[in-house]
Amino acid sequence: MYVLSYVYIIVQEGAPTLRILQLSDIHLDENYAVGSNTDCGEPLCCRASHGSPSTPSAGAGYWGDYRDCDIPPRTFDSLLNHLRTGEKVV
Repeated sequence: MYVLSYVYIIVQEGAPTLRILQLSDIHLDENYAVGSNTDCGEPLCCRASHGSPSTPSAGAGYWGDYRDCDIPPRTFDSLLNHLRTGEKVV
């Protein structure tokens, strides 16, 4: 059973804004290899040690892959860089 609750807060016009970024359960793979096998039969794939994929479409992408892979560090670094340089607080 799921219980959802909502809290509504009335904010006065002109009140300061607090911005929060919550990141949870980030899985980085230092051994992530672009083009490696994403369907290796193990809980974690996308490493050079898992060999080549059976088809090009089964290869791990540059930024990561939604299949049985954790993300490469470059993806997380890119997120942090975007937040630092591209996200303007108004």
